[in-house]
Amino acid sequence: MRVEYWYRPHRANGPVEEKPSPHEPSGGTFWVYLHNVARQPRGVSSIQLNGRDIESIPYGKGLNWYRLTHELIPPRTTAMLILNLQRSFLERAPIELGVWLSDGTRHTIPLEPTPSPAVIAGAWLEGRTLTVVVRNDGGVSAQIVRLRVDGRNLRFRALAPEAEPNGGLTVLKAALPATPEPYRSLPLQVEARVGNRVWMLGGAVRPLNRVFPIGASGAHVWHNDAECRAGRERGLDTFVYDALNEPLATERRVFGEICPRENIYALPQVGFARSNAEFLDRNRTNPHIIAFMLNNAQEAHLPELYRNRPLPALYERAAKMIRDRQAVAPIGMNIGHSHRLGEFAEIPDIVCYGAGYATEPMPASADPSWGVRLEWVAAHTQALRLSCEPLPFWAWAWGAHPQDERAWVDGALGRACPTPEEIRVQLWLQLSRGAKGVLWHTEFNAEAFRRHYLEAKHVPALRILPEAERAQAVEQLVQHGREALEELTRLNRFLQPLRNTLLQMEWRPNGVRVLSASNPQRLDAALLVGERAATVWLTNLDYEAHPQGYRFRTQREVEVEVLLPRWLRPRRATLRESDGTNQPLQLQPIDAQRVRLRIEAIPQQVALVWLE
Repeated sequence: MRVEYWYRPHRANGPVEEKPSPHEPSGGTFWVYLHNVARQPRGVSSIQLNGRDIESIPYGKGLNWYRLTHELIPPRTTAMLILNLQRSFLERAPIELGVWLSDGTRHTIPLEPTPSPAVIAGAWLEGRTLTVVVRNDGGVSAQIVRLRVDGRNLRFRALAPEAEPNGGLTVLKAALPATPEPYRSLPLQVEARVGNRVWMLGGAVRPLNRVFPIGASGAHVWHNDAECRAGRERGLDTFVYDALNEPLATERRVFGEICPRENIYALPQVGFARSNAEFLDRNRTNPHIIAFMLNNAQEAHLPELYRNRPLPALYERAAKMIRDRQAVAPIGMNIGHSHRLGEFAEIPDIVCYGAGYATEPMPASADPSWGVRLEWVAAHTQALRLSCEPLPFWAWAWGAHPQDERAWVDGALGRACPTPEEIRVQLWLQLSRGAKGVLWHTEFNAEAFRRHYLEAKHVPALRILPEAERAQAVEQLVQHGREALEELTRLNRFLQPLRNTLLQMEWRPNGVRVLSASNPQRLDAALLVGERAATVWLTNLDYEAHPQGYRFRTQREVEVEVLLPRWLRPRRATLRESDGTNQPLQLQPIDAQRVRLRIEAIPQQVALVWLE
């Protein structure tokens, strides 16, 4: 048996500080690889940490959760042991890991919580073809020297001989000896030489349906064909499905009629799986399910039965029930607490961040009480991807969905739904960090909106208005909802022709430098890189928060410098506006890897430049 490990620290969200939590934040995860190099199976009988059997360590007391992929490791196969630990355990480092085999052999290895300067930023399979993206966050170039899947060395082709410092990427292409089972996560290891040291980088890769969903939270579409068709016309192809409460007759109609006819996916909410085992058994290979979603990892959304319990272990157990059934669709999970990303983000196959933006106060939001800083969207999304790499992530975006906190502020009518500009800005910040799907919080129905604000149960100031004045105010709120829905529709149509290419791109930090703008410090610039193209995402953050809609100052005379990877030599640049118009831009080469771009203005507060 040969034992290796890789360590990932749990990330905090820089500018976002949430309210104090009773849970201990920031720990780290060890990915331990147990290589059975023998010609016979080897059974794992016991795992110990610092001389203590792991089964005797209470969850939440230093250990969040652990996973062993094989109790009986087949010959020439690698098992993964994932140890998600709290800070209190890491403070005892080095941690002695003991692995006892069924034949009495013991393997001991000290675990040091030392983060690597490079990471596997993304990995995906298309049949036997494997693509691995390595990002170098260190200050010295990283050269890839070995690629292993399931413990076996693979010959690979690297698009660049090295990953450059400070966020540089390289892409590895390889072919597996056989197409893997659709339900199995494969141990993935990359060895990178950084300076005079070779680092082992860890992760896993699983065959997934390569789909960029554009979805919505509205489960009512399954009961209303007209609503379903309207959703399709608005560019939506994925809808949440309540697998916990829908009767069997509805389930049969959804998967037997609606999904095939409308060419849409269902996103079933399966709770904690144990209470929904029959649904999982019936739909283990259902091609119309894009992911099995666990409950939101947020205490406020949990049944009372699960409050104040060690939630990470609870979710890992629920995910195990799905994995044990060898379900083809991936496991998904929404995360609601940013300071706990590291505890949850490695549990599912696809992670989503479920916080609301613009019109919904976050835990850190004390001033103003009715909204947040839009740039926090970037901070949350960035922390999410750093916590789950190389797994993909989807972004929940706030669409035509009201929040009562902003409906009436300081004696005046506000705007419950986000403005089109706010919607665009939050979406750009999510996509620019590499989101591989967008799910909209949207429940717009004009009559339901109207009824909600006429009753105004949670907005007392509206209730006391004279009837005629209240009716007029309510119609304005309804109109705000319509405007948000139209913007959501427009953005969906903008995304549809781009999303297959976005699936093949990864975030390259420090890849764009803003040289000039009206307010360069308030212009977010991000770079996504693929094999044949790159995209520059510009997002205006020069605004003043206001309850009637954040007020933006247009960025003008924008000039940026883009640092491209060595394999890309773009010949043209196209400015793709969110309204669907395209404008060619002059591409000014500076040297072999740097180009400059100039844009007169960003009137819609966002811009996308396509380099190919």
